[in-house]
Amino acid sequence: AHSLWLALCFTSVAASSLSLEDRVSSILPQCLPGLTILCCPNTPCKLVNLTSADFLAFDLKHLRCDRQPCSLFGSSVPPAATNPSMPCSKASVHASTDKDLFVGSIQRSNYANTLQMISGAIPLQFESQKHTISTRYTLGPDLEHVSDYWESLCVQYGYDVLTQEFGVSQTLARNVICRKVGTTGNVDHKVVVGAHYDSISEDPMKKAPGAVDNGSGAAAVASLLTQAANFKFAATVDFVFFSGEEQGLYGSKHYVSELTDPTKEVAAALIMDMIAFTNKTFGLIIECDNSKPCAALQQVMAGNCQQYSPSLDLNLKNFSFGSDHVPFQQAGIASFLAIEGDDTDYEYYHTTEDTMESVSLDLALNITRGMAATLADMAGIQSPDLLDNLAIY
Repeated sequence: AHSLWLALCFTSVAASSLSLEDRVSSILPQCLPGLTILCCPNTPCKLVNLTSADFLAFDLKHLRCDRQPCSLFGSSVPPAATNPSMPCSKASVHASTDKDLFVGSIQRSNYANTLQMISGAIPLQFESQKHTISTRYTLGPDLEHVSDYWESLCVQYGYDVLTQEFGVSQTLARNVICRKVGTTGNVDHKVVVGAHYDSISEDPMKKAPGAVDNGSGAAAVASLLTQAANFKFAATVDFVFFSGEEQGLYGSKHYVSELTDPTKEVAAALIMDMIAFTNKTFGLIIECDNSKPCAALQQVMAGNCQQYSPSLDLNLKNFSFGSDHVPFQQAGIASFLAIEGDDTDYEYYHTTEDTMESVSLDLALNITRGMAATLADMAGIQSPDLLDNLAIY
């Protein structure tokens, strides 16, 4: 449904009788909020993502630069790029890969909206439902609404939806899996992107907002699957929302237990837990075990963070404990945990005060973009489903 809407949006606006400038200006807020379009004389227009005084041009198979001036259309044009005589030169416009496009598509507003809804800052709204989430405690009254929301999101973006139920203290908990089948068609060889979505506090039946722990990681999984819907991957990708983590990694243990041949079925598991608090350092810990496959995966993530999120202070560790990467590692699967550098300094850990006020969206988005790039590498990203041949004349 999302893909069809985006295609219709482009078609209806681009085919209108408006001038080029008006058409481009219309497309931005309607179809591509937060991005920018670059138009050079006698060439197709390009979708761009501006960063500081430099910018990447998503050429969509069409990039070629003339010496004539270019025009930029959008709301976030940096001062150094506003000169109307700025040339479309190789020094300032760089053809991007599908990986660049995927990483650049991660949106702050989408991430923030999801995190606010699941942590109770604003009502959780989907389909005809509306709920205010007070707690995501595994044994509590509201977690089922969040599970239903994940399922609805998967359906909305065209994923296959699988659920896994398992017992936690005489209560049925639920993993939600949004599966994107790879172009090879092999569902028994996949990459996992996951985070637990349950929370806990000193009064968990009544209030456990869990914004940082681990609404931040779950919202990142949601952001990644939302944008991945517009791309193809060679490998199958399972976007997994685990439950029962706070009671003892129940969800991830169950997922791994359902695998027939773990090391053959899962090439890598990319796990996030607490990615949005910063105090002393704007940092990321990439936590592995001592295995060579995990160390190699850790290096892929570190390299991607250095390229796409260079402001992150990276800390690579080879001792794992206490989160959903551990069951994968114990099964011999290459898996790391991405966790904020100041995780042990978070004073509202497992309390009723773990709310949006403690969230650094900047940190969360930097980590999420590093994860997007690593997913692109591990699953073999291919051309986007819709945007390959976008050109506005």
